[in-house]
Amino acid sequence: MPSKGACRMRSAGRSPVGRREIGPDGETSSAPIYAPLLHASPARLSAAGLSLFGIEGEIAFRLGRALPPRGHPHDRTSVRDAIASAHAAIEILDSRYVSLQGRSRFEMLADAFNNGGFVPGPEAAGWRDLDLASLDVSLSIDGAIVFSGSGTHPVGDPLAPVVWLANFLNARGEALAAGDYVTTGTCTGFARAHEGAHVLVRFAGLGEAELRFV
Repeated sequence: MPSKGACRMRSAGRSPVGRREIGPDGETSSAPIYAPLLHASPARLSAAGLSLFGIEGEIAFRLGRALPPRGHPHDRTSVRDAIASAHAAIEILDSRYVSLQGRSRFEMLADAFNNGGFVPGPEAAGWRDLDLASLDVSLSIDGAIVFSGSGTHPVGDPLAPVVWLANFLNARGEALAAGDYVTTGTCTGFARAHEGAHVLVRFAGLGEAELRFV
């Protein structure tokens, strides 16, 4: 299962783009969130067919303009300037496998690294003035706080994974597109919800995302 220290980054939009994971060995991989799994907050999602009910609170960004392939890397400034909005977000973790026991990294990649859905909250006004590396964050399930902390992003700077993805795609002649969401890895670690659960993640200054399994 994902650990608190893992930086798992994904993108979702008109087409599957990619996601980043840095494991304990430092290995990096990418996999998609598919557009039908993107749900605006507050979301009400069917619990039918879910098995893990995994939940993570994340910081996500939406691109306002594309970052097309070019002959040199994208830097932090160019990536930041291409972002239209920032959001509190919930990633839902689930699997297409009956059991995750003993699955290889390639099998996990084929499973989109357990992505079962993505719920971005409303656009946060003034996000460019926030210190995104030190935001207070809380995650609650059915009103009970299951995580609370400050400055909890696993690589410190939530924009760093977006820069990584832009250059990962750039090296392959591909691009992040305008309108794509990029979610940058868990700030709360993994928590398990259940059928009927109400899930709320809140970032100070950035807003909240809300989900109910029905």
